[in-house]
Amino acid sequence: MAQASQVTDATRRFEAAFRRIEGYLSTIVGNTTYVTFSRLIEDAGDRNPIVRRSRRMLRKFADLRNLLAHENRDLAIPSVTAVQQIEGLAELLQNPPQLISLFSMEVITCDPTDSVGKAARIMQDHEFSQIPIVDDRGLVDLLTTETIVRWLATRLESDGILECEPIETVLPYRESDSIYRVLPRTATVFDALRLFDKTLHSGKTLDAILLTHSGDNKERLLGIVTPFDIPRMLHETRLNAN
Repeated sequence: MAQASQVTDATRRFEAAFRRIEGYLSTIVGNTTYVTFSRLIEDAGDRNPIVRRSRRMLRKFADLRNLLAHENRDLAIPSVTAVQQIEGLAELLQNPPQLISLFSMEVITCDPTDSVGKAARIMQDHEFSQIPIVDDRGLVDLLTTETIVRWLATRLESDGILECEPIETVLPYRESDSIYRVLPRTATVFDALRLFDKTLHSGKTLDAILLTHSGDNKERLLGIVTPFDIPRMLHETRLNAN
């Protein structure tokens, strides 16, 4: 009797988690009519990087769910590992980590009137490849090492001490295919990964995601996410059981 109760509980938990995932996939693809779970996986994978990485696992879950639905349940008993995996994935998809919980920090910035030399020294001391430029009205731009190099290339034959020039004279040399984005503190790891992926496929480079309270560039910066943080975000979305 105890064994039968355990089997029933494992099956119930598995099917409940499967329904959560199925509902989530339907929501993100905007589906209002019935489509197969396999179709949902493919369509949702185009919109969510974790779904894309978990396609193989999801197909295995679908096979087990079909056995539970159409065969004798005694022949298809979800293992403890399978239950933990599907519950973990369901929770991850519905409640992904927020960026602010991982990348909240005191963001070092410069003013447009600060010298290029000051910005360069900060970037060198902290091993930054970019630094936000902020004035009393809010975020102005993102200064990158590539922008400084492009500016220097046009000024090598000039007279004067270049490092004393204000940052605002460098910003117009920003690369046309290099961008940054501002997201609210409620943005998730999924939002960031999707944005990095979308930008890459558009042929541009996303230098950084800057976090503010509501995504307004006039608000105080609360954190910064760069391409170097992608491995950490992927690690945070990895299931404990593979």
